[in-house]
Amino acid sequence: MKIYKRKAVIILMPLFIATHLLTGQVASPTTGSEKPKEKSLELSTFTVTSSQDKGYVTNRSPSAFKANVPLLKIPQQMMVMTRDMIEDTNYTNSASNVLAFVGVSSYSESELLSIRGTRSGYNLIDEHPDMNTGLDSINIDTYEVIRGSANVFYPTSSVRGVVVKTTRKPLPYSLQRVKLSYAQWGQYRAEVDSTGPVTKFWGGSLDYRFLGAYVDGDSYYSNMSLKNRAIHPSLQFTHGDTTVLLALDAQSRGRPVNDQGILDPSQDGTVYTGAGRNESWHFKNSYGTYDFADVRLQVRHHISDTWMIKSHTMIARTEQEFMPYTYPNQTNFANMTRTFAVRNFNTVFRSYNFNLDATGEVKILGRSTRLVLGGTTFQRTNTNLGRKVKPGLQTSYVVSLTNPNLNAVNMIGKNDWVDDPSQSNATRQTVTAGYGALSADLIPNRLTLDASLTWKAVDTYSFPNGYVSSYPFPATLAKLNAVLKRVGVVYEILPGRLSVYALNAEDFTPKNPNNRDENGKLLDDVHSIMKEAGIKLDMFDSKLVAGLSIFEIAETGQSLFVGLIDGISYYKGLGKTINKGWDLQLAYKPTPRLQVISTYFDGKLVDQTGTIKGDSFQGMFTIFSRYEMNRKFNFGGGLVRVMGRNIPNDLILPAGVVKKPNIDLKDANLVNLFANYIVDKHITVGVQVANLLDKHYAVGVQTASYVSMSQPRTFSTSIAYRF
Repeated sequence: MKIYKRKAVIILMPLFIATHLLTGQVASPTTGSEKPKEKSLELSTFTVTSSQDKGYVTNRSPSAFKANVPLLKIPQQMMVMTRDMIEDTNYTNSASNVLAFVGVSSYSESELLSIRGTRSGYNLIDEHPDMNTGLDSINIDTYEVIRGSANVFYPTSSVRGVVVKTTRKPLPYSLQRVKLSYAQWGQYRAEVDSTGPVTKFWGGSLDYRFLGAYVDGDSYYSNMSLKNRAIHPSLQFTHGDTTVLLALDAQSRGRPVNDQGILDPSQDGTVYTGAGRNESWHFKNSYGTYDFADVRLQVRHHISDTWMIKSHTMIARTEQEFMPYTYPNQTNFANMTRTFAVRNFNTVFRSYNFNLDATGEVKILGRSTRLVLGGTTFQRTNTNLGRKVKPGLQTSYVVSLTNPNLNAVNMIGKNDWVDDPSQSNATRQTVTAGYGALSADLIPNRLTLDASLTWKAVDTYSFPNGYVSSYPFPATLAKLNAVLKRVGVVYEILPGRLSVYALNAEDFTPKNPNNRDENGKLLDDVHSIMKEAGIKLDMFDSKLVAGLSIFEIAETGQSLFVGLIDGISYYKGLGKTINKGWDLQLAYKPTPRLQVISTYFDGKLVDQTGTIKGDSFQGMFTIFSRYEMNRKFNFGGGLVRVMGRNIPNDLILPAGVVKKPNIDLKDANLVNLFANYIVDKHITVGVQVANLLDKHYAVGVQTASYVSMSQPRTFSTSIAYRF
């Protein structure tokens, strides 16, 4: 990876020097569009009004310490992606594409994400665990990427990091906006944002917000249309020191169930195109619908000028209702055929989460100390209702790898199935945690101690095949609890501008009864220790916010997704693994006209033999920028390059061809561009180009037979009207 380190330095240093020299030489223009007047932005999960029209760069963390905390004082790296940047990427249909521009990769066309080279687990939405992996981002105000351990407050997160989504809240002024967009292959999108005051009563104010999105149409790939429906109404009542938010979320998403592209049999890491570049390997009507709904209640009350209590409650339900769908059982380049099996089941996810926190400042031994005391409980129940095909019907299909002609296959339909209790199962997992954390100024404006203790317990019950409906869950039990320690120090070399830090944190993940090896054996518990050290900058009146870190994560009980047997995922235990590397992130706004966001990662994940773990990557470089020529016109774009991605090889190759156990994907550059023209205070029109270089590569991948393929060069246009 040394060559990429040099490239990163070559790219970033001239950029830094050139843009810094512009500071003070370019007059500050008026903003690019007429905007309602707002109070200054305070980034926290409760007090964000909106990050839209605020630019890309921020120096505060909405979530890392449960409060409004300067990034410079937190002993780990994080980056906040604002609504402006989300809009400019033009990837509002899928968070996985949006987050790529702030250094977060994905291993499928979903929010199943990877941080620091490998999988990072589930995201959070307003501090609640988010079990959904493919939702529209119409209701998201910011994405906060926390690199490294965050499980002191978020016990379902990964030791490698987590993405915290903060939703768009009601605003105290009237704002109405509609936006339409169209992409060249036939996909169209409509969205609406309506917010403002409702009334005043009991000495307080009631505000509302309604967000909605509708997506439909074809994509470049065959049988790969996407249908999204999203509505998000919310009410917020503010009375003095108390704020109450009630929000409802409902989304429906329809798309093919799996990513089923193939890597080339040459094992050079390219995507196979022998059946045509637009072949998706999906049968007609092999489709899944994901219906999600939740209700969220959030309450915040300031007890005093220095203490606040807040609670979050969320109840959610997701149903994945599949039409009969196919999945590849075998990809055989020896006889040039691909075998598909058919499956059909419903999965229902039910969850609830409750958080209660008290945050404030006290004096301990004369030193100013921020305290967080709280707890959380989260429970989810997954119910899989299996089905089987009626007797005498075909359940597998063999097609040619050069001329599959999948639309000619008369696949069995939805009415050809009956319920099959023997293929039904359920899992219930309860995560409970209590935590106490302090951030103490040992030497005012110089040395800060960050320390916490978290008691975390995870109970998992699982019914094997044969589950119908019965409570409580009496079957397989995986239970684990422990006290986790986290200790960090921050030393400010230049108070408020330059700091160095070190951090040590622990975590564990109990065995999942649904994750087994090919012999049906449960995998081991995962125990993790993370060590990290780094440097942070907040310079030129927060025009430059940057950080550099080195880290090591040691884990036992790690496993690797290997493939499917009869539609069931199975894994391979790896024992002990070591994840070492370094990452860099930079947000720079030398003038109101120019904004630049960039990240770089370099690292390896190896097992106890020194072998690089499959399903991982070794490097990632991203850059995204925006330039406002004047108050009417702005343009920009970004680049994403994922390097050294290594995935399991499940292809069958011709006789005499030496099969590699893992395949290194070919590195590719994703380049996107955008431009916006502000016609007047009401109308803005935009054009976008995705994948400018027209590269054909694997965006996400789990094995050589489960590949999410990049869209070709795609032009789109949009128009927004603000009332």
